[in-house]
Amino acid sequence: DSCIVAIGGGVVCDIVSFVSSIYQRGIKLMIIPTTTTSMMDSCVGGKTGINHNNIVNLIGTYYHPISIYIDLRFLFTLTNRDYRSGIAESIKKGIVIDKNLFDFLLNNSKSINARKLSDVFEMIHKSVDIKLRVTSSDVFEKSSRLLLNYGHTFGQSIESVFGINHKKLTHGYAVSLGMICAAKMSDNIFKKNLFLIHKEILEMYKLPTKLKLNSYKKLIDKMINNLNNDKKRTKEGVKFILSKSIGEGVTKVVNDKTLIKNSFRQLFV
Repeated sequence: DSCIVAIGGGVVCDIVSFVSSIYQRGIKLMIIPTTTTSMMDSCVGGKTGINHNNIVNLIGTYYHPISIYIDLRFLFTLTNRDYRSGIAESIKKGIVIDKNLFDFLLNNSKSINARKLSDVFEMIHKSVDIKLRVTSSDVFEKSSRLLLNYGHTFGQSIESVFGINHKKLTHGYAVSLGMICAAKMSDNIFKKNLFLIHKEILEMYKLPTKLKLNSYKKLIDKMINNLNNDKKRTKEGVKFILSKSIGEGVTKVVNDKTLIKNSFRQLFV
């Protein structure tokens, strides 16, 4: 009848949730997220996991807490870098699922950057609501929940290149860079002009859109190779999450190596 309480960011909550799911085949779990990323995204949906062999979330389960408590006052303990990092997860949801959320983020960047709690509350409330709706109908990520991986296929590949080292690159920053790659691929496939829209909103929140490295050709090769470890990889190829328009995400298997390489190259030009 015991209960484990996870108090912390995404990493802490993922590890504690994983332990809770396997200890005596499951012990009650409560989550108190303390970072923007964990409040906005990872505290909801039941994903648990640990990184292994330089691969993000290689080992993990699905396990839901009995309750989640979000206290926005924790946000005032974060550095600007860590605070902004989690906003990438909200932008992601707006791009592939909910244009209203995207428009809200576009119109309220100044107050959200200043941590005005009324607007921060709206951002987190809208983000959590979207994730609850999507994950409750697709717990094990077989259909609609896959859309929440927008920017993550590219982003986690980038994370692995940097050794999944938070000091070098936060998860949210990796997702931001991953969305830039996904936007470029989306434009090339669907003949849209989403790349500039992505760049505009990410820069509003001071999220990265480029990697400032001189020698990058070998780095791109490593990133492409890392895609082989992505959980959405099938025998047909890697399943990418793309955007046909703001608020409309799609999944598409892409095997064109030139197209994938050009998408990664966008980080350096």
